[in-house]
Formats: sequence, structure tokens, C-alpha cells
Amino acid sequence: MADSNLREPTQMSLRALKLRPGMFLQTQPVGGSGGGEAQFCAAIEGRGIMVVPLGDAPALKPGETHLVSGFTGMYDFAFEAQVIQLFTYPFPYTLLAYPSAVRAKKVRNALRMPTEIEAVVTLPKLGGTVAVTLVDLSVAGAMVSCDGPLGGVGDPATVDFAIGFEGRPVDLSLKASICHTTKTDAGDGYRVGFAFRDSSRNDRLVLQYFTLKVAEELGGG
Repeated sequence: MADSNLREPTQMSLRALKLRPGMFLQTQPVGGSGGGEAQFCAAIEGRGIMVVPLGDAPALKPGETHLVSGFTGMYDFAFEAQVIQLFTYPFPYTLLAYPSAVRAKKVRNALRMPTEIEAVVTLPKLGGTVAVTLVDLSVAGAMVSCDGPLGGVGDPATVDFAIGFEGRPVDLSLKASICHTTKTDAGDGYRVGFAFRDSSRNDRLVLQYFTLKVAEELGGG
């Protein structure tokens, strides 16, 4: 779920994006066809980027220049990089040239991380509660999986759930409003996006701690 205040694309450093090992990247030969997917491994500032091509992606060839793009959870980004060398040790990976700058567009104000948390949504307009699953979560909002629509855009709600904070569960009850509703591709349910409203400082700190902890775990750190 993107925030409503989308930013214009800007130039920033690769380091500022804070890419995490395991993040997926798209690669496309500049002036060519046959793009593929790769995983980010590591970057040495000013020297190179280590990536691992995935699946049936065409082999990256030394000397080729590729458009590399991805999404960090906050930024859509893209940059051009030349393939420097292919390695087989200590594992198969491709070394790309380190970009001097990255074109990035901020599409969310807070890092959003995947979750599988049971929650209850209270809907004043419907006069009841609905059991849902949080499928992603950030300081600013969440997306839930549910059996049917929960209301219209702008409708108020309260989202209740518990998350871990420093080894103990913390119960949160957050005021929110519906941002969008979409039917799943399989047609067996809905995804409803919520924006949190008037969260307390303590709630925001707990949410920030949780999302950063999930990011570290997904990145192997």
C-alpha cells in the first residue's frame, strides 16, 4: 500500500537505500531484451555490487550494461551498472559496477514488512468486528487479508493486535481509516489497506522496533 503523498524521483546514493541481503532485483540489458531477476548479496562502496541471478534468467555477460531496479519497502529505485566479472567461489555470483547515483522515488513514508499476525478490526459503520490477518505492517499503516470488503475509502476503524517488543507481547489498539480494497488474484478473499491515525508516540516506537527487527531477520542479520 503506497502512501498518498508520492514523491518525485530524485538522485541518491546506493548506500542511502540500505539494501538488505536477499532483496530481489530486476535486470534488463540496456538497449537489449531478455531481462531477468537476481538477488542482492552485498555491496562494497565505490567498488562493486554482488548479485545472484535467479531461475531461468539469462546469464549476465561481462561488459554488458544493465538497468537494475527494485523496491526497498520505501523506495522504488533504478540504476545502470556494467557487469564486471562472474565468479564461482565461494558461491556463484555476478559483480556489477558500483553506481555513482541511483534514481529513486519514495512511495512510502515508513518501512513496510511482511507479517502473519492475527488481528481484529472494529468497524463503527458496520457496528461490529471482523477477524483478519495482517499481511504487512509499518509505522504508518497495514494491509490485512480478509474474506470480504470492510467498507469504503476513508471509513474509520480500529485495528487490534499484539506484536513482540523486547521479548514480550505488546497489545496495540490503533485508530485507522481504510485506504483501498482489492480482490485477491485467486478470487478467494480481499486485501484491505489501512492508514493509522493519531498513533501515540509509544505505539509508533513499538511499531518501528518491530519493523526494523523483521527487516534484520529477513536480511539474515
